[in-house]
Amino acid sequence: MRVSFPETLDLCEKILEGRKLGGNTKDRAAACTWAEFCGLDGLSVLSSDLPTIEDEDLPNIKRCEDKECIVLNANHCSSVIYVTVMSDFAQIALKEKKTLFVKGRASHLLLHSLRLLGLKGKSCCMGYRMDKTLVIGVIRSGEAVPSIYKLSLNEGFCTAALDYLGIKNLEKPIFLKQIKKCDEFTDFIEPYSYEVIKAEFLKQQMENSLKNGKAINDDLWQRLKAYASVVLIESSDQSRLQGAGEGN
Repeated sequence: MRVSFPETLDLCEKILEGRKLGGNTKDRAAACTWAEFCGLDGLSVLSSDLPTIEDEDLPNIKRCEDKECIVLNANHCSSVIYVTVMSDFAQIALKEKKTLFVKGRASHLLLHSLRLLGLKGKSCCMGYRMDKTLVIGVIRSGEAVPSIYKLSLNEGFCTAALDYLGIKNLEKPIFLKQIKKCDEFTDFIEPYSYEVIKAEFLKQQMENSLKNGKAINDDLWQRLKAYASVVLIESSDQSRLQGAGEGN
C-alpha cells in the first residue's frame, strides 16, 4: 500500500516510545522514517550511540595523509548511517578543530540532514558542493548557521567562500583540490535563503500541521500527489515494523 510520511513517522514514534530507548524520540523517529523512505532500515544504528570514532571501527572513514582533514566515503552507506556518523563527527570537529570533508552520493536527503545538524545547535558551519554524482560537504566548528554556497571552479570565488566559512589558509589547497574533482555544481541553496526542495517543503508543512493538530488541507494533498514519487513509498505494515527493528 502507499504510505505517507506522516503515517510512517507516527508509527515509528510509537514503536520507539514503546521500546524506551531514551534520547530524542522525535529525532530518532524522523531519521527512521527518512530511512524507510529510502528503502533502508536504520534503527539498529540509531538505537546505540557511538561514543568515539576510530578508523578501524568504521572502514569507510580515513584520515588524509596530512592529517588536516577527515574523509568519509559514504558511497555504500545508507543515508541514516551517514547522518548518524556525521552527527558524531560534528562533535569531534568541535573539539579537534578539524576540517571535515564528506564525499558520498548526491542526495537531497543527505543535504537536508546535514543542514539540520546546523539548525539543531551543533555549532557547525556547513558548505556543500554537489554535482550529479557526488556530494562534497564540509563541517566546521563555528556559529550554528548552515552556510550553503553555489561554487564555480573559479579559485578566487572558492577562496572567498572558504574565507567566509573560516577555513584556514593552510587548509584551503586541500579543500580546493577536492572541489576541482567535480565538473559542475547544481541544485544549491544560496546562503540564508533556506529554500528547500519541494518534497522537503511538503514534509515540513505536513509535520507542522500534525504538530499543531490541524488537518492537512486539500491544496497540500494536491501538491503531495504531484510529488508522490518522492514523498510516498510502497510499503506494508510488516516492512515498516522491520524497518523500525520490530519485525521478524
